[in-house]
Amino acid sequence: MSAVLHPELFATIPVVGDRIADNFETLANKAQQIPQINEGLSVVVRTLNEEVQLEQLLRDIDSQDFYNDVEVVVVDNESHDRTTQVARSFGATVVTLARDDFTYPRTMNLGVDAASHDLVWMTVGHALPSTSQLLHGGALHFTDEAVGGAFSATSLPNANASISEKAFGVATTLSGLSKSRNIKKAGIGTMAAVSAMIRKGVWEELGRFDERYETGGEDTAMGRRMLEAGYQLRLDPVLAVHHSHGLSPIAFVEQARGWMNTVHGPVKLDRQKLAIKRPHLSFE
Repeated sequence: MSAVLHPELFATIPVVGDRIADNFETLANKAQQIPQINEGLSVVVRTLNEEVQLEQLLRDIDSQDFYNDVEVVVVDNESHDRTTQVARSFGATVVTLARDDFTYPRTMNLGVDAASHDLVWMTVGHALPSTSQLLHGGALHFTDEAVGGAFSATSLPNANASISEKAFGVATTLSGLSKSRNIKKAGIGTMAAVSAMIRKGVWEELGRFDERYETGGEDTAMGRRMLEAGYQLRLDPVLAVHHSHGLSPIAFVEQARGWMNTVHGPVKLDRQKLAIKRPHLSFE
């Protein structure tokens, strides 16, 4: 059986989709040959009105080749659809954050705080794992106590991906950024919480996610603090997920500018502006 979970999504990548899928199959097979680690893992998922996507994500988590305990913590921002019912039907713990209290780091801090295991994989409700070895392959890095975090810089298209997002996915997958390695300096995309693993103990030691980064970037800031504290950060494409917003070229450029701004320091959240950019995140 193929370790690639969504060949139909790889097939949407122009020209090189089959090649990229084959590469991920190879990555997963290599991870599968390494013995399982002897500890459990917590999955923290950030959600808002994502009942359909979340159900598929939770099915994919159930299909992971990870033989120790896996718990799921869903941090929900007062969804008005069936998101929380779907989460509970899969046995997930649901933590609710009031919509008016939402910021990206606050959501993630609540989730990691509720996690029972020291090893935590963070993602979002509209992302999908690339292979059945994502959890196992990512967790293998943490057999080395010097590792504080692991993440993927590869952006694979989801079903709603725009042409811009597909092109970006091809570039990040085929470039050197997709190779497994240690990184020395935190930059755009470092430890992005769409797919990153951390040690809860390290997160606590370094003061949790900095809640001044209201619009995001708290994950990159944590990665920077890990490096400054002497921990290693591992970049590994095995942690890649399918994740898209269906952004137009202009919106995609604006998103990239936002990423660059958060690298330089905290940015306050403008809820009205967020609702315009992402109508489904409306705070009305």
